[in-house]
Amino acid sequence: MKEKNPLDLLPPSSFVLDNWKRFYSNNSEVDSIKYFWDNVDLEGYSLWLASYMDNHLLKQTFMTCNLINGLFQRSERARKYAFGSFVIFGEDNDSELFAIYLVRGQEIPFELSDAPDFESYVLKKLEINDETKALVNAFLTWDDSIEGCSFASITNKKFNEGKIFK
Repeated sequence: MKEKNPLDLLPPSSFVLDNWKRFYSNNSEVDSIKYFWDNVDLEGYSLWLASYMDNHLLKQTFMTCNLINGLFQRSERARKYAFGSFVIFGEDNDSELFAIYLVRGQEIPFELSDAPDFESYVLKKLEINDETKALVNAFLTWDDSIEGCSFASITNKKFNEGKIFK
């Protein structure tokens, strides 16, 4: 008999990750933000900021996108338990990579941390406050003009490109 994943043994959550992913994919960003904050269960899920440690190695934006795609492929087992928005800031030869993750539970699941390149990220669990909400909203819309948000809290570079892990 196959052993159950420890994340499947957590107390039930009112937040259904698949419903969130579907809503985010099929609705406006404004509606998605409202849906997210109206429904997210931050006892059953946690939010994390991931900062890429080797930004000095990022050269061309398309190569950084390939790096993200590779991480997505190697994190396939985590799709059931995580949602992420990855953002490249800056331009070719002067960029930074960050992500916001929503994960099941209060720790980074093994299904994510087991990906070989995941160790290239510094992770910080986010406390929920107005600044965090604005940052999450900006990562969901890829728009640093969201009220209350300035990407300057993590970088002084402008948004370039984003990718969603869902």
